[in-house]
Amino acid sequence: MTKSALIRFAGVKGRAAHCLKLGPMGVEKPPTRWFDGGDEAVVQIRPTPKVPDCFDLTFDDGEFALEVPQNFFAILEELDAS
Repeated sequence: MTKSALIRFAGVKGRAAHCLKLGPMGVEKPPTRWFDGGDEAVVQIRPTPKVPDCFDLTFDDGEFALEVPQNFFAILEELDAS
């Protein structure tokens, strides 16, 4: 089930960075998106069907990252879908 949520990336600003590969799997040299620890983002979040403890994230600008480990972020707030 897909839901909208505010997430915060794990770690402390300036001391932890997360690089997410974007787009479909199997693409040679996929684009990336970087986040510092503590950065927040509004995403559409959906559990990854075949990979436990991972989520597919879609950002407001339409970019998406697949199979993001749950320990990369915390869900701060589930947002109303309306």
